[in-house]
Amino acid sequence: MKPIFDRAISDPKRVVYAEGEEERVLRAIQVVVDDGIAKPVLIGRRDVVTSRIEKLGLRLKVDDDFELCDPQDDPRYREYWQMYHEIMGRRGMNPEFAKLVMRTRHTAIAAVMLKRGEVDAMICGTSGMFGKHYKHVKQIIGKGEGVKEMSTVNMLVMQSGVYFIADTHITVDPTSEELAEMVEKTADAVRQFG
Repeated sequence: MKPIFDRAISDPKRVVYAEGEEERVLRAIQVVVDDGIAKPVLIGRRDVVTSRIEKLGLRLKVDDDFELCDPQDDPRYREYWQMYHEIMGRRGMNPEFAKLVMRTRHTAIAAVMLKRGEVDAMICGTSGMFGKHYKHVKQIIGKGEGVKEMSTVNMLVMQSGVYFIADTHITVDPTSEELAEMVEKTADAVRQFG
């Protein structure tokens, strides 16, 4: 993993963490900040995040070590729900529900931030059900250019090596064309890791 970390440190990216209130995420953020791996953006309520940082004995400082997007009090809220409504309006979503989603669904907020170009990457799904996170990612970010079907890639770091496993979550019975696309796109992802 050293080459991956070295590359991340040489050009830290803005990464949004959807579950910014979770203890595991906050512990990981402490490592990210200490090692200079990325520029973290957390989604969470300010009072909850600060009290959990204190409870865990972490050295993190809101607004110094990471940016915080508080869904209850963020100046971009109007822009977020309007963009989300623009994306989802043709699917029958009304403005009131778009407002509710942008206050309560952290993965949707992170996906809007990524779509707007405010962050370079997002991490979500550390808690909750995969399908709910996937739904927001698919609806808001959608497929990449030239991608026919979405699929997942899991990276396992083990003592025997690093393994990449393609699509254990989405396509139940893939066609040969879908399998070929998964392999091609997974190979592209693996190359990005050097």
